[in-house]
Amino acid sequence: MKYKFNESNNITGFIKELLYNFNLPTYEVYKDGKELIEGRSYIKDINIFKYSKGKLDNIAPFEYGRKILNSTTNLKMNSSIYDTYTHEYLGRYLRFLKNYRGLDLMSLYNCFSYNRALELEYSLPIMNDSNEVINHIVLSTSDTHYNYYLIPVIFDQEYTIAIDSFIPYELCTLIYTGNKLLDISKTLIKESYQKVPGSKFSAPYIYKTVASTGDKDYWKYEENARLLLKLPKKIDSSIVILEGNYLSCANICGGVLTPYYIINKEDLDDKPSRNITPPTRLSLLEVNNGISYPFADRLVEYLLNNAITPLDEISENIKRTQDAAYQNRVFKGIYGR
Repeated sequence: MKYKFNESNNITGFIKELLYNFNLPTYEVYKDGKELIEGRSYIKDINIFKYSKGKLDNIAPFEYGRKILNSTTNLKMNSSIYDTYTHEYLGRYLRFLKNYRGLDLMSLYNCFSYNRALELEYSLPIMNDSNEVINHIVLSTSDTHYNYYLIPVIFDQEYTIAIDSFIPYELCTLIYTGNKLLDISKTLIKESYQKVPGSKFSAPYIYKTVASTGDKDYWKYEENARLLLKLPKKIDSSIVILEGNYLSCANICGGVLTPYYIINKEDLDDKPSRNITPPTRLSLLEVNNGISYPFADRLVEYLLNNAITPLDEISENIKRTQDAAYQNRVFKGIYGR
């Protein structure tokens, strides 16, 4: 079964209930090597630390899933459909699972969500070394020939993008909040802008967001960082944007390698990752029918805690599936309870 945006069904209800009941921290998970921001708090192991004057001070204990006043959030039940708000909130939840628990399910989640910029009027000249204008980046939602899509992203991260387009389109990263483009976007757009001459859905490519360095303060605005996709309206391709580089993943089918299956990550990398990426088909990259699906079917299995993996015995998988179905009551009546 393929789940779509703006639908209402049992799975949509389960996802909303899951996000409504889970206390999602607003604090960032500490990561070695990532630039820390003065005065900001971070979750590290079982404690919350505040970064001040070049050091981390322990300010409170942290318990996974526990509600913390003014420090955790829950999904708001604004509708019964799987809307953009629910989808982007699910993305935040999955990133937290990846950063804190080490379970990386982002290959099963499409960062794209049909979310459009409502008002955007921006023109940025591109200069050469002689300070001559050689081009202009023009972003204008009043131009009816384009759709301007906004995709939540994080900095210093690779994204696998699959779009079928026979004509050029544009990409850049910006800071967008409350339908407003922040001033810092001027340098960010210039640094991150790409004009793609055309692409095939069957041959995904990689876009990497910029990294913050000592003379930039992009990290302060990461919560509102967006990848802007300026796509001609005549393009009717499915759009898939996966957080991570999956071009090295492979599936041997009839002796032919295709980039649609995650194999053991330690076999691909020189250094083992602290994150566990489940071995699974990248099914979001396999269907181009003009519909952009929010997530792969298999993500639902992991959210329901009934995913069958090569690591478990068949009998234990069946028992866990039955228990999860009964407890969550998504498939009420199947087992006669």
